[in-house]
Amino acid sequence: MLGEDVLITGAGPIGAMAAAVVRHAGARHIVVVEPNGFRRDLALRMGASRAVDPRETDLKTVMADLDMKEGFDIALEISGDPNALRVAVPSCVTVAGSPCWGCCPAMRPSTGGPSFSTC
Repeated sequence: MLGEDVLITGAGPIGAMAAAVVRHAGARHIVVVEPNGFRRDLALRMGASRAVDPRETDLKTVMADLDMKEGFDIALEISGDPNALRVAVPSCVTVAGSPCWGCCPAMRPSTGGPSFSTC
């Protein structure tokens, strides 16, 4: 993760912990997308560079503010909201082969289990 730009969608307990882990692993920019203000504040305290409300802030604006030219290297979809994955994937540098972890109930395979995939 050293020097990587990381997008985390969802800042509940797992998302906040993910922010701390990727900060410790040396991520350059960590952007957390979360509609809940308390959780955004928690993500910042846990190491996120920016924590934004998706209803108010566009990721392209955040990327420009952080002087990111290409997009995120890694996307972690932790919210469980299918819309979050739809926002995260186009924000990555490259979709093919980019690490992308997600668990969206509405996007689960026919087995009913969580969907984990490399985008």
